[in-house]
Amino acid sequence: MRKLRKIQELAVYHVTARAVHRRTLLDPRPVKEMFLKVLARAKLKFNFKIENFVLMDNHFHFIIRPGMGENLSNIMKWILQTFAIRYNKIHGLWGHFWGGRFSSSIIPSFREFIRIFEYIDNNPVNAGLVKDSIDWPWGGSAFRRSGQTGIIEELSAWLRVLFPGHLPDSNL
Repeated sequence: MRKLRKIQELAVYHVTARAVHRRTLLDPRPVKEMFLKVLARAKLKFNFKIENFVLMDNHFHFIIRPGMGENLSNIMKWILQTFAIRYNKIHGLWGHFWGGRFSSSIIPSFREFIRIFEYIDNNPVNAGLVKDSIDWPWGGSAFRRSGQTGIIEELSAWLRVLFPGHLPDSNL
């Protein structure tokens, strides 16, 4: 029997999902771009905010804040299912893309929010893919620095102080 997912109105969640068998199915640039297009469409369909994210080669992380009346499971089901259907259609495949259900946990405090925010930023750094998170083009810091705020929310004033690396780069 599946463990029940904790859902709470107006909660902030750390969400992650991994490709089946931990395969690097998200590796090619066009696949990452397709995932981000699905995410952008989901933002038009559902009321939610992405506070931070990173898209890796075999998994992703979000800090997601569903809006009033929205259900995290419905949002994530639509994103994961829509992406899997598109991926399989383009590649002439069928079957599972994702390795099981998505994982989610409620972020219970400001301290934990900051810890997870930093963890998400540092995921590609810790994997040895880049030296600085702003150099990973598939994450929140790079998106904000380049002014791409369609998927990710602008930082609130207190987060701008804590994460200056997420501020738009006026030299771009």
